[in-house]
Amino acid sequence: MSANTPGTVGGSTSTSHTRRTHVVAHCFLCQRHVSQLLAHFRGSHADHHFTTAEIAQFGMVACECGHPCAGASSVKGHMSRGREGHAARLQRLAAAANLGQPSGLGGQSEHPREPAIQPEGRTLEEQHKVLFSLPGVYAPLPPHVVPLFVESANRLASTYLHDPTEQHLLEILALVKVGLVPDLAPGRLRSLKTRLAHYPLVRIPDPRPQPESDRLPTSQGQRAARQIELGRLSRAGRILTESASMAPRTAETVDALRALHPVGPDDPFGNTAWAPLSHLRLDHACLVRALKTFAPDTEPGISGWSVPLLSPLMKEPNAPFSKFLLQLTRQIANGAAPGQQMLCASRLLALEKPGGGVRPLGVGELIYRLAMKAILAVGFSGHGLLPSQFGVGTPGGVEPLLRLIERAVDGSLPVRFDHLADVDLRNAFNEVDRTHMADEVRRHCPGLYRAAKWAYGASTKLFYRGPNGLVELASSQGVKQGDPLGNCLFSIAYRPVLEDVQRELGPDALASAYLDNTSILSIGSQMHQVFEIFARHAHRGFHLRPDKCHDYNLQRTGR
Repeated sequence: MSANTPGTVGGSTSTSHTRRTHVVAHCFLCQRHVSQLLAHFRGSHADHHFTTAEIAQFGMVACECGHPCAGASSVKGHMSRGREGHAARLQRLAAAANLGQPSGLGGQSEHPREPAIQPEGRTLEEQHKVLFSLPGVYAPLPPHVVPLFVESANRLASTYLHDPTEQHLLEILALVKVGLVPDLAPGRLRSLKTRLAHYPLVRIPDPRPQPESDRLPTSQGQRAARQIELGRLSRAGRILTESASMAPRTAETVDALRALHPVGPDDPFGNTAWAPLSHLRLDHACLVRALKTFAPDTEPGISGWSVPLLSPLMKEPNAPFSKFLLQLTRQIANGAAPGQQMLCASRLLALEKPGGGVRPLGVGELIYRLAMKAILAVGFSGHGLLPSQFGVGTPGGVEPLLRLIERAVDGSLPVRFDHLADVDLRNAFNEVDRTHMADEVRRHCPGLYRAAKWAYGASTKLFYRGPNGLVELASSQGVKQGDPLGNCLFSIAYRPVLEDVQRELGPDALASAYLDNTSILSIGSQMHQVFEIFARHAHRGFHLRPDKCHDYNLQRTGR
């Protein structure tokens, strides 16, 4: 689309520019009322780096160099007529951020370039945290933008392949919100091309203040309507059919989330010198199959990478970005990938539970989830779990467990069970002891030990949007719900509990579980003994909730 297409920002005429820039307006920088706001910005605040988000309310747009312009066509004129001033502003911007010159982009310079998106002395951790508060993109990219994005992503991937450091990984993670989104608007194609070409030598946008509407609890209908506006129709459908709703963003919700994430051991996995190196047959096809398991509107993580953004980058197996993903996945499998704190950080959601309280759900980086799904598909066959454990590598979801109970009710099992103990665990995923989990992974699935230690061997960040902005929590115990590896590790850690139940109750019982949802069929009521067995495993993080545990007489229920 041309920058001057009518109907876009750049399609306004010079007359309309004059009208909207010569009215009396309030300057948000110096708190003065001025009649010629554009001229005021350029004169009184010439050193300020303007962003389109700041001045869009006045009908203006900002150039990549931070110069305020009346519209997209004005940006084009500024870049051609004021080329020296444009270059000088970019040069000052780079100097202020302690950066090298644009000639050092993509690792093509003869001299090593300085760290790129590191303005004002920010650490890598601080830069990554900023991404949480920046807007993302949810709809598929316009066709004319895809090649620009692919070219930039492949350039960054080539740099990482040459020098796989945390800095270069961060540059890839931040590409969406720092390199793409700030100029992803109608009439900004020229600015977008410039920004992507210069990235990562660009300024990180200032975090966007949280809109008041985002702070208020919304109904399911309002949430669904918002998803429809963003083009996420299937997600809107899920919102309308789900029973859980988002918990209100209050101090009480924050306190509840803190309580649900207890402090864990400092080094639960210990030394991995004994652990075998991964020799998994990971290839590009594994990653493509893993990507296809995600719905197109899968919620993105902190960086904003989504399925529609990854899909065009993975079409060619020999493309730099495809090679980057494969190398990163192999590094994770061997516990040697850089940037563990960035890749394992999650956005935290709080769902209201029907009986009261909140249920935390972590939304991890999609690149991390993709890599873990590929690793599990190749490296985990289910042999580390009991035949009665479902939910990891088993087809049909919870259906096999439900069918088992149905058969017990109608009496078609070889053993005529007459009781069902339905037990409920307290905050199971977040409280399972990581040291115990590490021991069980070592015992039953040593091939995953290095990847498990890489992901869960240290505390990682959880970011929640609270009533007053960003709230930072820590995950140092248990596993994160929503993490593909988390379900696997929890089930491995839960195995000895089910083994003890089965061993002590004997052949007159059958203990089965779908992740933490546990059902115990027996001849006669065994609930008292079940409580005693679980009490011996409480130090491992498995605590029953007596008020949620039920003992059913199947003879009264179904026969």
